[in-house]
Amino acid sequence: MIPSIAFSVPDIAAEAKIQLKSLETGDDIACITSTVNNGKTVNVPAVSYVAVGIAGAALVLTGVSALGAAAAGGSVGGTGTVSPSFLEVITWFQGMAMNGMMSANLPPVYRSFTKNFAFSTGLVPITAVQEGIDAFRGKTGGNLTASSVAVLRNTTLIFQDGSNSTASKVKRAFMDSLLYVRDELTTGINETATNQPQEETMQKTVNGITAYAEQLMVPDADIFMTVLLVAAVVIAAIVVGILLFKAILEGWALFGSFPKGLSGFREHYWMTMARTIVNLVLVLYGVWVLYCIFQFTRGDSWAAQVLAGVTLALFTGVLGYFIFMIFKTARQLKETDGDASGLYDDKATWLKFSIFYDSYKKDFWWLFVPVILYMLAKGIILAGLNGKGMPQAIAQLVVEALSKSLQRLFKIPHD
Repeated sequence: MIPSIAFSVPDIAAEAKIQLKSLETGDDIACITSTVNNGKTVNVPAVSYVAVGIAGAALVLTGVSALGAAAAGGSVGGTGTVSPSFLEVITWFQGMAMNGMMSANLPPVYRSFTKNFAFSTGLVPITAVQEGIDAFRGKTGGNLTASSVAVLRNTTLIFQDGSNSTASKVKRAFMDSLLYVRDELTTGINETATNQPQEETMQKTVNGITAYAEQLMVPDADIFMTVLLVAAVVIAAIVVGILLFKAILEGWALFGSFPKGLSGFREHYWMTMARTIVNLVLVLYGVWVLYCIFQFTRGDSWAAQVLAGVTLALFTGVLGYFIFMIFKTARQLKETDGDASGLYDDKATWLKFSIFYDSYKKDFWWLFVPVILYMLAKGIILAGLNGKGMPQAIAQLVVEALSKSLQRLFKIPHD
């Protein structure tokens, strides 16, 4: 009597109930309910690989566009960089992932789909890394009994809709009813039950940020430290990559002549390195606010909380410094030239500050400030109201409405 479509719908949200009644009296003797899973899901590694490829292509195109504009002396006419830029692409991916962190009762299929974009927020689960973080937390006041990768392996996550997720595929056969094709029903379940030992498991009701991260095998107490290590690795890769390219150019200069377009990089590679790291701070700021506030509310290791406070202050300070300097420069340009076109036309100014405003038209160079405030507000809402679905949704709706109102008020073009 099971419809054939149930065998193909991914992340099917269904529940099976078995009732045992007395043949004599008709009274209920037992009742068993279980979520039903057909083994299909929209959380497919290939989607993440494609998304990474798209982000990488956008990064290359944005870099080429920026180099071309720098060689030309600045942004041509204030028309902005190639769209979609890397910032636009990665921000969209982050938006998808952050939607999955909402505390609302999300459908299982959407919850699974958003996990494909976890990489954009720095959540890259590596067991060895998680174990190292757990060891660090254990030495700095962390409670490994309440949250650790070892505990998470033997924990069944219970979501708001009653569905569950287990960290191990073996345990999933015991915790869920698997909806096999009819001729596989007996062999599929019985062989698993007889050949595999049943491990003692715990159940944990989760939602919001905790539910999102722990589905990826990242304990909630490890979230911030995981993202911090990922960011540190990316920054180290940027530094090493730029220094290596600099060394190649120096060797090239000794044994031959290289294109003049690369001479600017050779002379100002420190500025290129600084611009790239600041761009990374801008890209990560929204999710960084989210993870730091979540770490503050989560507590646990005192060292993790100190690192969260220091890095959040550092990131905010860097962005605050550039906001101050850009507005100061714009005011000086308006006093001398009558407008702020020099932010785009003056090469020295463009090289210093363009990563913030070059995607916008000349008349809207200031738009990067509301964008940063939007990222800040979204991070605060998701983390500060974690576990409170309705207030979280209302606050997020207000922020989105204000963003759209700003566009209409100043007639900002969507391109």
